[in-house]
Amino acid sequence: MPSKPRNDPFHPHKVALRPLLRTLDREQTTALFNDIEAFDQKEFITFLYQQGLAQMWLPFLLAQESLPANWLATIKDLKQDALSTAAIQLMQRKVSEDTHQALRNADIDYLVFKGANLRHTIYTDPTQRPVCDIDILIRGERKFDAVKALLQAGFTTRHEAEIISHETSLQKNNVWIDLHWHLLRPGRTRIDLTDYLFDQRQPFGESAGADFSGLSNQASLLVMLIHPAITKYVNGEGSSLRHLVDVHRLAQQDDINWKRLVKMLKKSGTCTAAWASLTWLQMLADEPMYEDLAGQLRPASLKARWLRYWMGKDLNRKLAERKLIIRSCFSLVLQDSLRDGLNAVSKLKKEKLKTAQTMQALEQLGKNTPSPR
Repeated sequence: MPSKPRNDPFHPHKVALRPLLRTLDREQTTALFNDIEAFDQKEFITFLYQQGLAQMWLPFLLAQESLPANWLATIKDLKQDALSTAAIQLMQRKVSEDTHQALRNADIDYLVFKGANLRHTIYTDPTQRPVCDIDILIRGERKFDAVKALLQAGFTTRHEAEIISHETSLQKNNVWIDLHWHLLRPGRTRIDLTDYLFDQRQPFGESAGADFSGLSNQASLLVMLIHPAITKYVNGEGSSLRHLVDVHRLAQQDDINWKRLVKMLKKSGTCTAAWASLTWLQMLADEPMYEDLAGQLRPASLKARWLRYWMGKDLNRKLAERKLIIRSCFSLVLQDSLRDGLNAVSKLKKEKLKTAQTMQALEQLGKNTPSPR
């Protein structure tokens, strides 16, 4: 990571996000490049790649009338990376089509969400939003049918006990599918959000005469406000700044019904998690953003101060090896109420009792399902 001023551990994050959260005038652009000079440029570009922002920076760099000579090689590398990203996305598209066909033949409803959906709905150029895997949601009662259908279509599986309560992974041609039957681990929301998300389905991208099923911008915004907050601890080791750009771009769409969004966040008990995501965005933007929404979601004063302190001290990264502390002192605090927290712990214990049975059933399914010839 690039070096940081002594009093601001998130200075590189703020610099990386600055041209992606607002339009900069000439003076602001000059100040941006002056700030970058304080870093090792190679390390800064590496940081952009790590955070999933490199291709988002390319159009900004190309729009500049003049750049220091040392940026010309960087632009050349970014253009080459864009070609590589496009090639990867072509293979991901082919595997997505295979997934679509397999699930459709098995009469299984599905939808694509997160990055694989967003890159086609809120980015003018899909290569600006690279994704590591394709997230797909099905209904819980069809999880074994879905895994079987994908095995028959030539996928292989990788089941992990820690997440088997709500998802598993499958792979084909080096493309990974994260197959979810719950958005989050059962118990993390007051209601199962599956029905809401399926009600918010919208087509995107033509595939073999049919459209992929994705989410409305409103549902995508809900997902991006709460999913990374809970699964990545907002700014934990597994988090990336591109999630914040997703949130910002979604919030700029003109088809968001804010009252309905807030109502669903309250109904599902995820206001605090959404508020934490917005607060992290505000902290890195260095200016007020979405204050009205954040105000409607803000938890009690003591909880809000604690979460801001925890994120501001970067404790989710510093304590990354001490999961129990993070889960107890931060993750559970993201629940909207004490009752929600107790319910999450209770459901977690119940799901752990089912883990061995679910793993065994999935592994047996893999043994009994013939591979395609």
